[in-house]
Amino acid sequence: MTRRGLFVAIAALVLTAILFSVWESSAGLRAPLLDALQAQGATVYRPGLMSGKDCRGSDDPLCSNFANTAVIYLGAIVPCAGECAAISERPIGILDSALTWQIAEHEALVLFGPPPPSTTHFGIQVTAYERHKAHIPRLAGYRRLQPGEKIPPASAPDRYVVDAAIGDTFNNHTLNSAPDPFNEGSELFALIISANRNVETRVRQALNAAGVTDAAINTLALPGDHVFVGNDIPDREADSFRMVGRIARPFEEAAVKRYLRPGTLKLWRVAYEKNSVPAAPFAVAEQRSRYSGRAELNGRAGREFLQFQKHVKHRFGEPDRMIHSSARQYDDRHCIETGSYCWGNNNDALYVDINAPGSEQLAKFDLSGPGSRVIILGVDHQRLRYADFWNFAWFDPESGASLGSFDFTDIQRRRFELPADASVGNSAYFIQLRRRCGAEDAHCLSLSDRGDAVPEFNLVNRIYVNPQTGTGPAAEELVLPVVFVYD
Repeated sequence: MTRRGLFVAIAALVLTAILFSVWESSAGLRAPLLDALQAQGATVYRPGLMSGKDCRGSDDPLCSNFANTAVIYLGAIVPCAGECAAISERPIGILDSALTWQIAEHEALVLFGPPPPSTTHFGIQVTAYERHKAHIPRLAGYRRLQPGEKIPPASAPDRYVVDAAIGDTFNNHTLNSAPDPFNEGSELFALIISANRNVETRVRQALNAAGVTDAAINTLALPGDHVFVGNDIPDREADSFRMVGRIARPFEEAAVKRYLRPGTLKLWRVAYEKNSVPAAPFAVAEQRSRYSGRAELNGRAGREFLQFQKHVKHRFGEPDRMIHSSARQYDDRHCIETGSYCWGNNNDALYVDINAPGSEQLAKFDLSGPGSRVIILGVDHQRLRYADFWNFAWFDPESGASLGSFDFTDIQRRRFELPADASVGNSAYFIQLRRRCGAEDAHCLSLSDRGDAVPEFNLVNRIYVNPQTGTGPAAEELVLPVVFVYD
């Protein structure tokens, strides 16, 4: 999820989740870490937590505006500073916390807890959310929105919503964790977010003193050349940020439900005395390369996939339209340096749009005709080990509400008509979307499950994490889907 609905829905969660303000027990890491930080002279503000929202079958605003309904989104409730009381004085209430947040150069955020149980995909990212025009170096390069694109309103006229990823997303492959010294048989991770290398060092030392080894510690550096944090919170010219987590199906439902209970992941704001820690900005980190060095299909397998497309055409006839999909590319640096909107891009993901031919706008599909069908042809990136997770979803073009989806598990349960000796194996697939599927409609998904009226819809494909690289796949290495449209 990348748009305004995220904040509307999480705000609703905050207002209803009174249990967020429950004082945590002193068991586990909390007490020794608090002691170690306070021994350094730090003030700790809380509570801060990450709360999950399951978009499967939900009409919540979070799950509109093109949310991925195969994903549980985790929104960060970040403790504020300023007039908020310290942990030693009182628990901080819900209204004292923020969904987007600022951070000063003498502060850090610390997220800690167990990694989730076995899931298809888990990721945590931080984005630069708003920037003041005084600190946008190349405002003349601002990219204007395309027709139909929407952007959340800024908090003030002289601020720009950029929502651009900072660095890599921490995921199943890249998140450091180690045995939890306070809970035998469990794992523990800690994530430090700071703009000051000296502050990060102090927090790391406190974690070490509390029994957490470096093997479990991760750092999200807010680089000096890309962000402005200042010394005061709040600061009308400082950047604001947000943190989002994602957990993708399939997973063991009961285990993830337990994991999502408030308090599993704890989030503290750690503040040292202003000007007591020398400023030492981080450099801009080099991101992981998306390239594995090998194409998903080439040679014989590539030719066989083209033959597979001919096979589908022979079965259903020549389509009225044939649409080749295109990957949407995001440039974090460009958005941050020009104030352009980056849609909360997740660097773990490759976003694949099914656009109208010759256009950068999503194509609209209509299944109202008696013979109407949309057939999607592609290869199973998960089976070929070029993705941990991928899915297709169809949406209402006006509201962005999800109308349905399918993912790689739906493909792997079907048997497709391929030659026995085809080297493309059973990785090639086709799925047809119809208003209602008949008994004769092979590999068919019905879009009428939510009622008789089936509106026009858009199609979006998301592909998460190439396990060979630990980050989002490279579009150039993948076989992107093809869409046959029969009016």
